[in-house]
Amino acid sequence: MLHHYYCLQCGKPLHFLGICSDCQAIQKKQHTSALTQAQVKSKIQYLSQHITEMAQQGKQVYKDFWNFISFRGICPPEVQEAALANAVYFPPELYYKASCDICESLVLSLMQTESIDEAEQLLYCIAMAGNKKALETFYKLEQKLPDWLDGILPSTYAQYGGWTFDKTGKKQQLIYDTCYHIVPNSTSKNSIVGNIRKDLCAYCGCQLVDILTLDGREQKLSFLNTNGIITATCCPECVCYETMFSHFTLDGKSDVLFDCDEYDNIENTTDIEVLQQLQCHKFILDNNSVPVFYGANSKNISTVGGFANWGENWYYTTCPQCGKIMKYLAQIQLKTLISFFEETLYIEICTNCQIVSMHCQ
Repeated sequence: MLHHYYCLQCGKPLHFLGICSDCQAIQKKQHTSALTQAQVKSKIQYLSQHITEMAQQGKQVYKDFWNFISFRGICPPEVQEAALANAVYFPPELYYKASCDICESLVLSLMQTESIDEAEQLLYCIAMAGNKKALETFYKLEQKLPDWLDGILPSTYAQYGGWTFDKTGKKQQLIYDTCYHIVPNSTSKNSIVGNIRKDLCAYCGCQLVDILTLDGREQKLSFLNTNGIITATCCPECVCYETMFSHFTLDGKSDVLFDCDEYDNIENTTDIEVLQQLQCHKFILDNNSVPVFYGANSKNISTVGGFANWGENWYYTTCPQCGKIMKYLAQIQLKTLISFFEETLYIEICTNCQIVSMHCQ
């Protein structure tokens, strides 16, 4: 389809007259971030007064809530209390880092409800609270699963809130509490995204790509607790269909972990257009960190750290070496690299084994 228009802000080709989705997101961020204290107070009152409409995703209150939590990084206690008082349990992010008292009330409602649907929604909310009471409740439930859980482990629901626990009840964080926006920068000498390599995919013969490279020695990336370079390497075609793993060394090297059973009947399906588009773009991390939900409700934002915007259900990969659940590291909107790709690429990491996983939704 031909593009007949251009974004009024950045000049990107469009099929309609107006501004592109990326520029719309920037406008929302700028507007929400620039609210005065009086305007913030007014917005909190609005959200609290219209809390019963929150479950309707088309309503303005739902959009305002997501703008607030995405761009200011908080869910005010007043809004959480209003949601609890009105038994509003969607979206679960309403209860992110809720107080112990609010979490206690959520747990009490969970134990008293006779609705399986409501029970499931409450599990998501408690997962988002993510405090000691949440861990204690989920651990006890996992020791003796109620019939209504239908075999789904509470530790799986906990993953929605960015954490889980092992058989001893020890908590494991599955997300980083720091988040950076991945932004285009045509003047940068180096790109952290989409660097083409000379070696080929053992499955299809396409050239491999260092899809993400992060230097943990940089001050802004100190939250990764890695004194070296993390490189995630994959085949840009195969990763759209299968989970791929690569092993990195702290000096910047990386090797894809191919499954030997998949080596038969290799067909070279290298798409020159894909490689050409990858070479055209350069990306860096923005200078300043952003709230953890910055990219959690948008299909147009690539981030390192924070929460992901899962295209379907959340999915944490198991490390093929140690068997532990891997930690979410980054999401890359592939259409920002290759115009005809629609998927989001999710990257997860096991720092102990120095292995990253990559899969698309």
